[in-house]
Amino acid sequence: MPNRAVRTFAAAALLAVPAIGFTSPAHASSQGTFIQCVTGFSTQTFTPPLTFEPKPTHLKEEGTVGTCVSDVPGLSYGTYEYNGNGTLSCLTGSAAGKSNWKWHKSDGTVIGTTVVGEEGALAVVLRPNGNNVVVITAKTAAGSIIHPGRMVHNEQLVATDQTACAQDGMKVQHGINLGLNFTRDLI
Repeated sequence: MPNRAVRTFAAAALLAVPAIGFTSPAHASSQGTFIQCVTGFSTQTFTPPLTFEPKPTHLKEEGTVGTCVSDVPGLSYGTYEYNGNGTLSCLTGSAAGKSNWKWHKSDGTVIGTTVVGEEGALAVVLRPNGNNVVVITAKTAAGSIIHPGRMVHNEQLVATDQTACAQDGMKVQHGINLGLNFTRDLI
């Protein structure tokens, strides 16, 4: 009989292990496996303004993406702010930095966040005459939605003043987000 009691206790203990959990708290609290958004807009600000001469520059971008489909209940759209630094000009360069995403319900309520960092980032940036065409692939660094995961973000921004690069420099540009995908890394 003692062997049967030991076996019963061991079986009960093994069944209880998943309830206790072996996943880390950061992964356990993250929700969702995908977000896809097809529309949006953004504004980039350059300090100092971009010219044809490459120079150390701070880039701040703020934007919104909408028309989102996701398995995160209630997610309707996202807003983000990116801050980065790099050697930029009106023709070349990309910035390394971090973006902070907030995910919203249709009434504006924030339901979660995602932070995208520099680790594993790959950016293709073309800057014909200050216009900006970007494709970014990066890993998520933190957040309550889609972490751990990956982001692919496509955008095209048009220089507000096409002659600014040859004069005092381009301070701001506005544009559209052509697509955004977040996918969860399943461990």
